Amino acid sequence: MAAACINPAVVAKIRSVYAETGNVSETARRLGVSRGTVIRYRNVSQETETGDTFTKPVAARDMMPTRWEAMQMPEPAPEAGGMGMPEPAEISYTPFDIDTPGVWGYLSDAHMPFHDKNTIAAAVAEGKRRGVKGWLFNGDMMDCGGMTPHFRDPTAPIFEDDIQTGRDFFIWMRQQFPKARFVYKQGNHELWLPRALAAKLPELFSLKQIQMPSLLELPNIGCEWVEDNRVINLGKLPVIHGHEIRGGGGVNPARWLFLRAVSTAMCGHFHRTSEHHEQGLDRRLHGVWSVGCACFLYPKYDRLNKWNHGYAFIEVANNGHFTVTNRRILRDGTVA
Repeated sequence: MAAACINPAVVAKIRSVYAETGNVSETARRLGVSRGTVIRYRNVSQETETGDTFTKPVAARDMMPTRWEAMQMPEPAPEAGGMGMPEPAEISYTPFDIDTPGVWGYLSDAHMPFHDKNTIAAAVAEGKRRGVKGWLFNGDMMDCGGMTPHFRDPTAPIFEDDIQTGRDFFIWMRQQFPKARFVYKQGNHELWLPRALAAKLPELFSLKQIQMPSLLELPNIGCEWVEDNRVINLGKLPVIHGHEIRGGGGVNPARWLFLRAVSTAMCGHFHRTSEHHEQGLDRRLHGVWSVGCACFLYPKYDRLNKWNHGYAFIEVANNGHFTVTNRRILRDGTVA
């Protein structure tokens, strides 16, 4: 079949633009013609331009864009129906800032119902003498042994009894400090509960009535709950429980924490009282503290350990600067 007569000016433009771009799609876009037209006439002879000869049939495979040509094709704008960059999932991770100045008491790792009454009593007595403005319960206040992913002692108290002990403790603490601010940070032991739900009863995972704040009735005593491994800024002192950074704490948990956080910080988790102070290249002196525990020192799963009882107080100034008193309780009960 003879080819239709072609306007020589159009052919000339196709050849000129294609010679410049070397790209079928770009040539078609610039001239407002189809890609098939560009492919048909990009290399035709002068005789074809005048319509005096037959055009060579174009194979279907030659009409398809190459992979490189397809990559060069311009994308339509989103407002014209083109695809825009997809939105990310909404995930928030921000520190929990405590901006209440004054003296704050610190307790962690009570592992109720295996708590040590003498340690807690000593902390409460000193807290009253100091007139604390708040208490930070920095994780593992509950043992949650019934939810453990590790070895479970079948003779241990049942989870229901654990929870009742925790409720009684926080009600008692509120009676001791009726006006103090309470903040409770989730530790790795409290985290066992949502993990167990996610693994065994995922349908109940989001049910607030069976989550730790509701089980302990923390809203009833005005206690704030902090989860998701969030850092707590107590004034200018960053506080974590300790499980957020993987590792065993080393010989000196405070120095171990400094080497990983490269920051002033405080933690519990390791059940050992330690301190580390180091000056950086910025000539700022960083202080790091780990605080002893408030639980029974010789559990079945770790009889031979280097734990000690302890608690702390942090005096926070209006500008966020702070002073730490890190108490260690000796084996004879002396508070050091």
